[in-house]
Amino acid sequence: EPYSRLSEDDRGAVDDFIVYIKELTKERIKLGDDVEPTKLLTYDEIEINEKEELEKFKDEFEKDQKEKELEIKELEELEKQGEQEDG
Repeated sequence: EPYSRLSEDDRGAVDDFIVYIKELTKERIKLGDDVEPTKLLTYDEIEINEKEELEKFKDEFEKDQKEKELEIKELEELEKQGEQEDG
């Protein structure tokens, strides 16, 4: 409804809400002295960052895979030793 058609009570409520939203916005906009705004990245910077993240993930994944393979080999060796001792 257009503002002019609202009752006095509704206009007061709308005015109060507008003041509330403005104050809320001011609080969200405030930055501390030690806080820097988020830098907007170019497409190339985003692409470079994504490639770096992918490489890190790949390296961590390969490292985890190697560790798991070593654990499996160790378990297999322990099983063989146990079988030899039993046999």
